[in-house]
Amino acid sequence: AGVRNSMPAVDAIVLLAGNRPAAIVELAQNIAKAVKGLDRTPAVWLAGVSGEPAAACARLLDQFGIAAHAVPEHVSAYKDLQDLLETVGLRALPQAA
Repeated sequence: AGVRNSMPAVDAIVLLAGNRPAAIVELAQNIAKAVKGLDRTPAVWLAGVSGEPAAACARLLDQFGIAAHAVPEHVSAYKDLQDLLETVGLRALPQAA
């Protein structure tokens, strides 16, 4: 509840899923708790590993009523943040001078 109450309006969440099953379960549960009760559920994007770990995370989120969208595999969530943000329909905040 503390995380949810301190979150400003959120348009999207990008999850960098790993390949450890226990961590994926915990990640999905924590995201579900964080967005529960928000006026509007933000778009949820899955990045990182593909295949079964990402599919399992998407299925878990779906059980909580949260649709997860896969970040296309050609977009590297680890190498090009600007490309990732543009892919999910967001833009980077300008850097302070």
